[in-house]
Amino acid sequence: MLKLIGILLFAIVLACTIE
Repeated sequence: MLKLIGILLFAIVLACTIE
């Protein structure tokens, strides 16, 4: 479960960086 949250958080940060 923690791994899933980490992946989600990473995806959000990545999206913010691209934008």
